[in-house]
Amino acid sequence: NRAAVWSNSYTSVWHFNADGTDAKGANTLANNGATFAAGKLGNAASFASNNRLTWPDNLSTSSTTTMTASAWFKTNAAGVIWGTQNTTYPAGPSNYTGVVYVDTNGKLRAGFWGGSITQVVSTASVNDNAWHFFTFVVNKPNAYLYLDGGYVGTFNNASISYCHELRIYL
Repeated sequence: NRAAVWSNSYTSVWHFNADGTDAKGANTLANNGATFAAGKLGNAASFASNNRLTWPDNLSTSSTTTMTASAWFKTNAAGVIWGTQNTTYPAGPSNYTGVVYVDTNGKLRAGFWGGSITQVVSTASVNDNAWHFFTFVVNKPNAYLYLDGGYVGTFNNASISYCHELRIYL
């Protein structure tokens, strides 16, 4: 129910209604090969190989202390759901990190690079081709990961400063 969770304080919300325009009408994702199809709630973005959606630069620099990212996803393989890099696609980055991703063991990982990687890792596997919902909350210095409505874990000393220096990709 989109209306039940809506807040005008959101920076952006994407429902993928045939393009990368957000629900507030202010921030359009650059589409590099993703397609849009039926999803868990409304539409979803579908990715193959090196397809991606790129967040607008103004969102990459909007906060260094707080952020929340939530998404439904469905996969049967390892891969990045949300990542950052220091160059604009398709240029090869010299700095890159997967912020939220499914590892090769099928676990969901969320964290930031701040000189070393600090992460929260799910105990449940998510590479089962079923819909899953994550929320990753950063309220510096702490970060929290939730998966399918349950608390996964937290870490402190969350460094999101790298996000405002890099390009953010879905």
